[in-house]
Amino acid sequence: MEASPMAQQTIADLLKVRTAPVVTCRPDDTVQLVIDLLARHKIGALPVTDGEGRIAGVVSERDVIRALAASRNDVRTLKVSELMTRDVVTCSRATTVKDAARLMDKRRIRHLPVMEGSRVVDMVSLRDVVSSRLNEAELEADVLRDYARATVGVSTH
Repeated sequence: MEASPMAQQTIADLLKVRTAPVVTCRPDDTVQLVIDLLARHKIGALPVTDGEGRIAGVVSERDVIRALAASRNDVRTLKVSELMTRDVVTCSRATTVKDAARLMDKRRIRHLPVMEGSRVVDMVSLRDVVSSRLNEAELEADVLRDYARATVGVSTH
C-alpha cells in the first residue's frame, strides 16, 4: 500500500507559505523583550540564539508564566538565560510532519526549532502541525469520497 500524502509531507512543505524571517532572542535579552516579541508577533515561543545564529535554547510563554508563579519579584528584568529551556528538541526541513507531531507529543512540547545545519531557520508550532494534518485528512476524505462515487455510484450526501 502506498504511503499517504500526510506521511510524506515535510516541514519544508509546511513552511513554503512563510515569508517572514524567524523571530529570535539572545540569552542576555530581558524577559520583558521576550514578552514584547511574543505579543507583537503573536507567537508562543522564541528560539534563543547566539551571535552566530546557533541555538542556545528556547523560551516560551509557559517559561515566563512558570517564572512568574515561582517568584514574587518582577521577572521582566531577568535574563532569558535564567529561564530558557536548554535541552532543545529540533527538527530539519526534511522531517515529515507526521514525525514532527510524534516528537512533539512524545516530548510534550509545542514548538520545534527548524534547523539548517547549526542554524535556526524557522519555528514550527503544534498548531502548524495540527492544521497541516487536518488539511491532509480532509484531502484524503475527499479523494475517498470521489473514489466511492466513481466506483460504486454511492451518494455521500
